[in-house]
Amino acid sequence: MKPMRIIPISLAAITCSILLPLTIVGIGFGIEETSTAVTVAYVQGEAVLTPAGRNASVALTSEGIVGAGDRIDTGKDGSVELVLPDESVVKIGPESRVVVREAGYIEVTKRSSNVLNLAYGKIRAVVAPFLNTESAFIIETENATVGVRGTDFVVSHDKGAGETDVLCSDGSVELRPKDIVRKGLAPILVAKGEGIRLIAGRLPERPARWVDDNRVKILRNLDFKGKRTKKILERRLEYLQDKGETAVEKLKSTGNVLKDKTNRTLRNIFRR
Repeated sequence: MKPMRIIPISLAAITCSILLPLTIVGIGFGIEETSTAVTVAYVQGEAVLTPAGRNASVALTSEGIVGAGDRIDTGKDGSVELVLPDESVVKIGPESRVVVREAGYIEVTKRSSNVLNLAYGKIRAVVAPFLNTESAFIIETENATVGVRGTDFVVSHDKGAGETDVLCSDGSVELRPKDIVRKGLAPILVAKGEGIRLIAGRLPERPARWVDDNRVKILRNLDFKGKRTKKILERRLEYLQDKGETAVEKLKSTGNVLKDKTNRTLRNIFRR
């Protein structure tokens, strides 16, 4: 009987044989196809970017990239429009400070996760439809956390007064007060057309329909002007209207009714 021959195999070969198929599978199924880039789509007036971990600021320009931990500050006449990885769009109003805490979109699972911190000022967000139940879009202020369940809303925060205003133009948002006094309270649901003011140290009131004066005040300087953001919003509106049909087919079947509705909706978004 011949002695058994032992063939030496290197650790590198074993590792390669295990990892190579996994790498191929990962590439094939897009496991690593995660986007985290936040793009600057439009800048008006004074706006600066302070990169994470740095003290020096640089002027913000269109087509620039904003990363996690970066801070954006706008001047009295400044405003900035951002496009997030899932094509949610954000408008930062004048005299505001916003920090991008987290931004990400995983293509294979359609899961998005976006967290913005509003130190002061105001911000408007038109959020892309969630295609994954684990997706999240959150705006934090000093005394509140606002989680999105809908598409179009505004958050304003006055740091000196400790006030956070929330206006929901479409869909709904979930407001969670941060104060210790309110820790035991359930989240507050703000529905379409409703607004609420949260004041530090006080129990929150119920959301209510906001009169036109309040709506105009909070929406001032928050209309979208950038070409890219407008195209995204137009595309999304068409998608929501289509629901399996083309816009042309709908126009043929419904006549001017849909066209008028589309124009009204676009005017509300862009404030033309």
